[in-house]
Amino acid sequence: MNPCASNRKRIAWFALEILDEKSTRDLREHLRTCAGCRSYLEEISNVTAKLTEAEVNPDILVPESFHQRLTDRLHSEERESSRESFLTLLRAHLSRNWRWALPVLGATTVLIVSFLLVSKPSPTSRSAGHEAGAALTSAPKDVASPTIANYQFVAARSIDEFDQLLTSQGRKTLPPVPVFKASMFAPSNLSE
Repeated sequence: MNPCASNRKRIAWFALEILDEKSTRDLREHLRTCAGCRSYLEEISNVTAKLTEAEVNPDILVPESFHQRLTDRLHSEERESSRESFLTLLRAHLSRNWRWALPVLGATTVLIVSFLLVSKPSPTSRSAGHEAGAALTSAPKDVASPTIANYQFVAARSIDEFDQLLTSQGRKTLPPVPVFKASMFAPSNLSE
């Protein structure tokens, strides 16, 4: 059984014990009635416990490609979760109010198209936005190398900084991989 899409993030925060008091009360109330969310909490709690018990070697280097794959996956899961929530909400409203579905869908489509046509950015705002985005995605200056210990340090300080760090490192172009040929290792004086 799957958890409610709107509660997945809150359940993860609850398992990490970083959820605020009001949200904790609301979530505990919800967990009493939802078996899917309870089983998801149990899974997340098991993972959290195993990660807490694991021994961390701070000198492990993580390849740059790891960061790109991690950020891509996190962003895709976030988009998927939002889409899932919207579709569930839409289905619930449409099943109750099916006579209003077509006019509402038409009006929504007209609004979205109108917004897209009106909000085309000018060339000057596009370059300014790019510069502002580049400033936001700059990595924290005090992280020397991509080690797990450095990531834990940044994540403990701020989740936003950690996200910026992973995003900036994921955007870095990787250096070319050296190509080794068998002739490079063969002794050159075999013919003598």
